[in-house]
Order: sequence, then C-alpha cells, then structure tokens
Amino acid sequence: MTSKIIQSYWFTPPMSPCIGIVKVKTESGENKFYIGTCKGKDERADEEYIKNFGTPFYPEIFRGEE
Repeated sequence: MTSKIIQSYWFTPPMSPCIGIVKVKTESGENKFYIGTCKGKDERADEEYIKNFGTPFYPEIFRGEE
C-alpha cells in the first residue's frame, strides 16, 4: 500500500502561485498534511507534487490544542 491523497484545499491569490494543502493517508493509516506552491494547471499533478515535496503542515495549531 502506498500513501493516498484524501483531500486537497486550494488558495489562488491574484498575481501569485497557487497554494495547496494536501491531506494524505500514509501506509500506516496516519493522516498527514503538506502545504506548498504549485502551477495550478493540473490538480492531480499539483497534489502529487505537494505530497512529495511540500512542507509538513499541522492544522491542529489553529484549533488551540496543545
């Protein structure tokens, strides 16, 4: 089993690269998130790029959890 993209979120500010957050289910069943920029031309290719080269993202920091 390989890691699987579960969901993606996109932000497209004017005159800027596309920014994406990708939720991935790992081989161990853990959910991980990655954030990165992409070209915004092909959603699947952009998701794969962010999954492979994006920066780890921790959404729980926005929920006030410690």
